[in-house]
Amino acid sequence: MTPNRGGRRVTNACQRCRRRKIRCSGSYPCSNCTRRDIECQFDDEGRRVVVSQKYLRQLQEAASSGSAHSAVAPSQVEDADETQNASDIPNHVHLDQENELPGQSLPEETPESTSSHTEPTNPLAASSSTYVADGEGWLRWLGESSTWSFSHKTLMLVRDHLHDQNLPLPNIPLNEESRAYSLSWGSSGFEDPASFSNLPSRDHAIYLLNGVKFHVGSLYHLYEERQFMDLFHAFYDSPVEAGTKNKIWYIQFLALLALAKAISIQPVSGATALPGSEFFLRAIKMLPDPSYLISDALTAVEALCAIALYLQCADQRNAAYIYIGQAQRIAATFGLHRERPVQKWGPEVAERCHRAWWTVYILDRAFSSSMGVPISIQDVDITTPMPPRDGPRDSMAMFIHVKLSTLISDVVGKVYGAEGRLKSTFLPCVHRVLEQIASIASDLHGCFPLSYDSPDGSISRLAAHLHLFYHQIILLTVYPLLLYLFQAKLQAPSNSTEPTRTFSDTTCALLRTCGDSCKNMIGVLKVLHQQSLLGGALPFDLERTFASGFVLVMLSFIFPDDRNYQALYGQACQLLDEFINRGCRPARFRKGEVEQLCDMIQLWNSHSQGSTQQPPDVSRIAESGTHVQLQQQYASHDVPLLEVADGGFYNLSPGQIFSLAQMIDVQEGDLQGEVVAMDSWMWHDTVEGGDGS
Repeated sequence: MTPNRGGRRVTNACQRCRRRKIRCSGSYPCSNCTRRDIECQFDDEGRRVVVSQKYLRQLQEAASSGSAHSAVAPSQVEDADETQNASDIPNHVHLDQENELPGQSLPEETPESTSSHTEPTNPLAASSSTYVADGEGWLRWLGESSTWSFSHKTLMLVRDHLHDQNLPLPNIPLNEESRAYSLSWGSSGFEDPASFSNLPSRDHAIYLLNGVKFHVGSLYHLYEERQFMDLFHAFYDSPVEAGTKNKIWYIQFLALLALAKAISIQPVSGATALPGSEFFLRAIKMLPDPSYLISDALTAVEALCAIALYLQCADQRNAAYIYIGQAQRIAATFGLHRERPVQKWGPEVAERCHRAWWTVYILDRAFSSSMGVPISIQDVDITTPMPPRDGPRDSMAMFIHVKLSTLISDVVGKVYGAEGRLKSTFLPCVHRVLEQIASIASDLHGCFPLSYDSPDGSISRLAAHLHLFYHQIILLTVYPLLLYLFQAKLQAPSNSTEPTRTFSDTTCALLRTCGDSCKNMIGVLKVLHQQSLLGGALPFDLERTFASGFVLVMLSFIFPDDRNYQALYGQACQLLDEFINRGCRPARFRKGEVEQLCDMIQLWNSHSQGSTQQPPDVSRIAESGTHVQLQQQYASHDVPLLEVADGGFYNLSPGQIFSLAQMIDVQEGDLQGEVVAMDSWMWHDTVEGGDGS
């Protein structure tokens, strides 16, 4: 086999052969479909006429010399099974070894020499990805700053110029990782036929997968349905053969079954294991080493996202963060953070790559925020196109979800980063973040309004999730200020005769916005509960209920005369009780933390109001059920959960958020010095008397 012909492969494959990643004869109908007596379908664009590059150059030379009729004889046109159209790219991410020569560049052309009249460009900087196929036919991404990629791109550049001169083309060895030494710890269980037993029936498995699709399908991309279901049916036809041949898919299948049971099945009373744990543990035990995962990187990324979500449901935040980090590393290794040219990859594969990347992006930022760790990949390094805002509903949802997740990066970097300290830079950072929140709010309310879609005032699960996420970001932005003021009140002498300070209008507005977000979150969660859509296993509803309740206790402490905060706290506790009644074990811990804060505040209040008396015993306060009394007392107040205006739920409008941003519109140079800067915007001038709030 000569180097010229060894690198050629079939690109004119029917849709079924492409999905199943098998070689297609290219004829109509193809041999595979004929043998199985099924309909053979090709892309709408039809079959291409495929010729050799040598014949194409001869045609071009003949055309330029005006002798097109004396061109090479048609006998030199090669069969489609033998030749590759120069503009084609495979509609899948794996190439059969016999059809692709190692070192063959796939979607990107190598950098060409520029003329003296063109502006110099960096040949290594590209917004889209460049790949080569290794000896096994798997695609490997050529990273911009990699020395290995640099050398390989240089070799391909020289080879292209040799090709232009009709010189013999050498075979460029890829020399990818794992070729020098043999080191693979593989995966366990695939050799045991029992590994493919004790699974749900085909119909039951479809029911469980539909549950995943309903609950999270519009929020996250965990599998490409058509390809996944093809392998699903092949697996149930021949479990051992299909499972052994598609190991990473089988792990993905087990992880999805585990997640489906966690979402759709209520835990048995007293159970200590999350539903679906039997499938999850099998998936984890079979998870192969990273070198094998990269062999089917796209499926591996999807499987790891499902694994990370299940771990988050199981309240394993550290492990979830680690696994989504692994998914992100594999995605970046495969170049998913770069654009996929649709005309080269095909729309289905490009769309799958884009959605898989943005799912990793969303989960990574959510988990990083919950862990309080820095964002690992920056937005400036990402060129993958955003989901279309004006596309189908799922695309619009992912667009909003990505925009909100981008805000997480800004909040973590600006408000919580080195520049986010409570001094002269803090307020400008909050101002910039609030402006971005206001801009996203317009899209959120426009695409997914919280309105009465039915006579009983129901809302969609998708819209509810996005609005809850939006308000959670507002809370995240105000947390540093809230904790600072909470600490300031704890440290203030209870019987001091010194003049007390009152909050500035800016401080009051920020705290009021924080309380309004809590109120909106509780209102949305209440409606979800009424519709039986409150997420029992998925951690996001619980996290937002807990955040609302905890913040409301802090606001009640800072503003003791505001009974609205106290009433809303009681309703947050009722929601936490609902999670507990549904068997959500993490809800017990979250409610315990809220109650502990209430108990300690009660202890502090008792001590500050009568410092000359014997301090009460904190254990007795806890045992006396003070928090239960408070919950019942606060819940008895008639505070409306949802204020309806113009047919929609009460919400913080984009205009309100923008007005708040304008209120704190200061430049970093306007505030000088840490203490002076804080006093200039956080407090009014001191006044005699008052309660310090």
